Amino acid sequence: MRAFALVIAAAALLLAQDKDAEQRGKLLDDLERLSTAEAPIFAIDTRLRTAELILSQDPARARRFLDDSLAFLPALSHPPTRAAFEQRAIKLLLPLDPDAARNLATLRPSGDAWDHLVRAALKESPDAAAALASEGLRLGAWPIDSLGELIDRTTGEAAIQNLCLQIVEFFPTSPDLPATEFLVALLPRLIKRHPPAAEEAVKRIITSVEGKRFPRTYAKGVWWRLENGSRSMPLEPRDMIAYRLLSSLRGDAPDLLRSHSTRLARWAERLPEGKLLNGKEEPGTPEDEALSNRIDKMVERSRDKELPAPLRSAVAAEALELTVRLPAGDARLIHQAMLARDAFLGGDDQRATRAAGMLSETFLAVCNCDGPACDSLQGREACAEMIEAFAEYLDEHKIPPESLNLYNPSLKARILLLELKRNVPEPSVLKS
Repeated sequence: MRAFALVIAAAALLLAQDKDAEQRGKLLDDLERLSTAEAPIFAIDTRLRTAELILSQDPARARRFLDDSLAFLPALSHPPTRAAFEQRAIKLLLPLDPDAARNLATLRPSGDAWDHLVRAALKESPDAAAALASEGLRLGAWPIDSLGELIDRTTGEAAIQNLCLQIVEFFPTSPDLPATEFLVALLPRLIKRHPPAAEEAVKRIITSVEGKRFPRTYAKGVWWRLENGSRSMPLEPRDMIAYRLLSSLRGDAPDLLRSHSTRLARWAERLPEGKLLNGKEEPGTPEDEALSNRIDKMVERSRDKELPAPLRSAVAAEALELTVRLPAGDARLIHQAMLARDAFLGGDDQRATRAAGMLSETFLAVCNCDGPACDSLQGREACAEMIEAFAEYLDEHKIPPESLNLYNPSLKARILLLELKRNVPEPSVLKS
């Protein structure tokens, strides 16, 4: 009897697995179909994310999704967008075809792309990783984030000297802020492992910063601040680099600090004592935050069952009209989606239709990216993030986008990707 029960249990498990596999296959078919209707940048993203999710479960089909995404890349007109997708593709290609990954990295060298190769090689041998890092640096790949770990793990005096000198030698002649900041971050390791390379690095950092005005920020919404007692003050990017450089030299190489004292003195004078904080998001305007909070409270009130239905409906209608005063962004989208959902669930067809129309207009205003011409993420980073956040909201609340009169293939694809992630037994999370 027990054996019979075990057979039944095993059969039930197999049936459940078959059902999951069938559902997964349908999701993959739907994602493949939807991606053909997306704008190029979202089509590539959909294919790459699908490939990553099924990489360990179905490597053959993952490779097909990956190859399809690579076929679209040459058509992209914006080099940074293309490079960002290539870096993701290289990371996915490495376990499937290391030679193809390396060939792709060589076409348009970037620090992120070569970082994937160096990290993979580090798992096997620091010598192999050093050879790859050397090749990437010679091709102009900078910064390679794994160089710090590579410096730590490289043994042998000649090998570490060669690596440290190459890092400094191939530092870009016209570096941007992240490149300069990266060399500053490597400085303590260079001081420890090969002081002559550290001295040359300091010279290059000073030369790159003097007389150069970096952009106010190097990442959207990031502001560097220096905490001084109870105050915090914004730092210009150049001052942020100066602060980090001086901190490294004071702690690890006071002799090197003295040898450059004349050039560094004016930096030291203008920087107060304090603690450098991580990047902080620049807050929205107080007016926008106050309005968003006001709408939140009105939504809560409109859901209070102790209030008369006409009053709740009036409060919800007023809140809906207030949403158009918010900037076109995620706050307006989420508020309008909540109010549209409440109207649909409450049977208020007129307000539901009005809310759905406003939501559709906001979505189009924020994510106006359709057709072959939309082949760059430049200026559309917020749109990509917003589609993702909105898809998560709809998925969490089990709201089909069609019920809100939204028929965007990229939005639907991202909802399906969330479903696929739940369906795959062990999602392939690629570690750097």
